[in-house]
Amino acid sequence: MSNAIPIFEAKNKLPLFIHKAEEEGPVVLSRRNKDVAVIISMAEYQSLLKQVKASKSKMTFLERLQLFKEENKDLYSDGEIDEFIEAINNRDLSCPHYEEAAHLFDGIMEGTND
Repeated sequence: MSNAIPIFEAKNKLPLFIHKAEEEGPVVLSRRNKDVAVIISMAEYQSLLKQVKASKSKMTFLERLQLFKEENKDLYSDGEIDEFIEAINNRDLSCPHYEEAAHLFDGIMEGTND
C-alpha cells in the first residue's frame, strides 16, 4: 500500500495511529517499504471474528478438520493430529497426547453439516 506507515514512525506515535484506526479504518505498517502488519479497531476485529465464525459454521467436518490441520501445522504433524482424533474417538486415556488433545477439538463438531 502506498500510504503505509513505517514501523519506526508508528512506534513513536502509536496512540495517534490507534485513534486513526478507530476513526478512519485500518492503518498499514511497513518495514523497509514492505507492508508487514495492520492496526485495526476493536470493532473491526470483532466483525472479522464474527465473519470467520460464520464461515466456519458452514463448513463440513472434513473442511474444518483440514483447516485445523493447516492452522496447527507448525505445532503438530498430520500423524499426531490423526493420533489425537483416534484417541479422542476411542476415549483412549493411555494415549500420551490425550489430555493435550482433548481440548484441541472443542467445538469442531459445532455447526457442521456432516
